[in-house]
Amino acid sequence: MLKLMRRLCTRGLSSVSSKSHPLQVQPQRCMIIFYDGSCPLCKREIQLYDWLQTNLSHKQNIEFYNIATKPAPEILVENGVKKEDALRRIHGIDEGRLVKNAQAFQSLWKHTPIFNHSLYYLTIVPGVLPFLEHLYEYWADRRWRRRGKNCGRND
Repeated sequence: MLKLMRRLCTRGLSSVSSKSHPLQVQPQRCMIIFYDGSCPLCKREIQLYDWLQTNLSHKQNIEFYNIATKPAPEILVENGVKKEDALRRIHGIDEGRLVKNAQAFQSLWKHTPIFNHSLYYLTIVPGVLPFLEHLYEYWADRRWRRRGKNCGRND
């Protein structure tokens, strides 16, 4: 299992999907986060994660993909995720596995300096991830209702 995960990290998303697509995880990157860059809060949060990984780590494990300004990548479509779904809620590919909502944040924290020893380990405590899932669903639905008319509608 560990060998497979290492191979996915070094070979990128091309090893995840049988079809070729233009979105490739750079070598040594194990995760891609798809986020709504038209949402000011989402954008600021992603900028924080990007800053943390750039300034506190010698490697960049995470690639950030602004789904609001680009077409939905084939890897999401193949997994049944529509662009609107990806705009409504955060999604990611972590070591070849589709993650969304609180699980996407859990994976993000696992690969982010500082958070990988605090928030990530908090999420593996029994009951915490389901609680965060409900909290995120509430927040994401509220955000979409309030900003959805403007968020991600640049098509």
